[in-house]
Amino acid sequence: ILLSLALIATVTATPLNAVVRDSASCQPCNPQGATGSNPPDVGSDLDSMYIDLLGSVKDIHFETRSLKTNVEARDTNLCCRETLDCVNVQNFNIPMCYDKFTTNFQFADGSYGSLTTGEYNDEDGSKANLITGEYTKANGETGDIYSADPAAKPNTATLSIPPQWTGTGVGTPIPPTEIASTLPQTAS
Repeated sequence: ILLSLALIATVTATPLNAVVRDSASCQPCNPQGATGSNPPDVGSDLDSMYIDLLGSVKDIHFETRSLKTNVEARDTNLCCRETLDCVNVQNFNIPMCYDKFTTNFQFADGSYGSLTTGEYNDEDGSKANLITGEYTKANGETGDIYSADPAAKPNTATLSIPPQWTGTGVGTPIPPTEIASTLPQTAS
């Protein structure tokens, strides 16, 4: 029966409710300073998100790192693949799993995106481009993240945007929807 339940849970899992496939390859993400868990909804509240994401990953380089660096005990259900970086998104103070090879990122609620393209997909189906500001909410409403503050729009000509890793290696890139997983909450 347990095997049947595990199989059903795995088959019915979605990227928004990912199942940890191998607990040995997943590390809890509790970065120092993270006090929240989810990003704001798509709209003008994301007007500083791209700059904050860049600032949060600027010191991540291609070197051996440990997810256990700068982590503190906290209730969370975000779990990053062990080869990825767990960081606190500055000013939003939320944990994020970041893949320095692809520049993809994912939050605890399943929202994910790319620093290279600016593409951002909210857990509710809304989509935005954090560089251009264009967004479409799940209900069809469209707008511009930066319409209330045009000066907040990122100028990519003056920003240090991390490059994608272009070398060949072992395996394939991790899809952005599989960078992170959620762990079941346990009663304390």
